[in-house]
Amino acid sequence: MQTRNFTTILFSWLLISAIFIIETVYAESAFNVTENITYNNAEQTLDIFVPENQRKTTALMFIHGGGFDQGSKADMHEHAKHYVKLGYISCSINYRLSLSDPYPTAINDATDALNWLKNQVDLYQYNVNKIILVGYSVGGTLALNVGLNQTNGVAAIIDVAGITDINQLIRSSHIPQLKEKMRVYLDGKDPVIASPISQISAEAPPTLVLHGKKDGLIPIWQSIKFVEAMKKQGSPVTFDVIYNAGHEMMLKDNHYYPKLLDSMTDFILKIEKSSH
Repeated sequence: MQTRNFTTILFSWLLISAIFIIETVYAESAFNVTENITYNNAEQTLDIFVPENQRKTTALMFIHGGGFDQGSKADMHEHAKHYVKLGYISCSINYRLSLSDPYPTAINDATDALNWLKNQVDLYQYNVNKIILVGYSVGGTLALNVGLNQTNGVAAIIDVAGITDINQLIRSSHIPQLKEKMRVYLDGKDPVIASPISQISAEAPPTLVLHGKKDGLIPIWQSIKFVEAMKKQGSPVTFDVIYNAGHEMMLKDNHYYPKLLDSMTDFILKIEKSSH
């Protein structure tokens, strides 16, 4: 009797494991990825993740960080994969880096990527009026630069720990390497004009700002000042402080990453359900 019970339990366990494996494989194969698509004349590339089934009307464009002088589209793949599995068309872009191509080249590249995505609406079957820009660190800065430009017509912006006032950060930062990165990026250009906080208007799209309270690289006051300026203009803004989180909170293995995802997903769902 004991042998028979053990055999039954073992068979049940193997069956459940097999089902789990099948479901996992299906989840991993429920979308298609096309990599290294050239999106502008400067031969910058992006990767696009397209769900096979139950496609949402909203598309997401991810912009990586890296201090303006490093990083790549691969850095945002985990986030793109997460959302494509939820049914969102997601792309992650490269842009030219500041050591050879300073401001405003990265902004121009990100704008080109956005225009490329808009031109693919018939192919990928989403709502061209529902593109959300998602940026981490200086990627958040670029997302704001592009998204706050009304001619670009994005549905919303998600800024995760981005620099919003370059001028003030250069003056106040105690991190010499960060100051140097910003100076190289600006290449003598006006930091006020390059800062998203200078672009705010009442017509700004809905914006989610996320920041770790213990961010030691880009201090949280950068986001606080930006959110206050948005509210003063009557712009739609949501501010979510991730308590005890540092600058690394958008890394997949970070303790606060699940909370970050929850906040982002709630915001994205609101845009998806909106009437635009």
